[in-house]
Amino acid sequence: MEIGSLLLPLFLLWALGTLLLLLRKEMAWAWKISALLVFAFYCGWMFPALKQSYEAMGPDPLQEVIALLKALIAVLPVVLLVVWPVMALVAYFTAISQQAERIVRNLVLVTLFYWVFWFVCLGLGLSTTEAVDHLLPNDLHLPELPAPPSN
Repeated sequence: MEIGSLLLPLFLLWALGTLLLLLRKEMAWAWKISALLVFAFYCGWMFPALKQSYEAMGPDPLQEVIALLKALIAVLPVVLLVVWPVMALVAYFTAISQQAERIVRNLVLVTLFYWVFWFVCLGLGLSTTEAVDHLLPNDLHLPELPAPPSN
């Protein structure tokens, strides 16, 4: 999986986050509009690459989603290695103690999930990517709906 194929799912996630940000009541409208404009700017700037990422999805986008999940599991330890120091600083400098606690709690849970998964895979004699290959199918097929009974 190349980095260009990650672009469309990343922007879809960003669009969802921006939409949820617009629905947040306690945030000032100026910040909501600013976040929307930043998202629109990046969509315009990256439009050719986004279009190419969309076209690369092919006829079976669910297969691309599975490949994305496999790639994310493979890079998760590196992401955690980069995110932990940055978020530790963010948690220290945040003004709200509950927010700092939530940041650390969520990072600990994600890290524990990964390492428990890694140790289980190690116990089974598999690498994490092999385990994900066994857990997730190569493609998804939805069952056909039965025809309604006719009288």
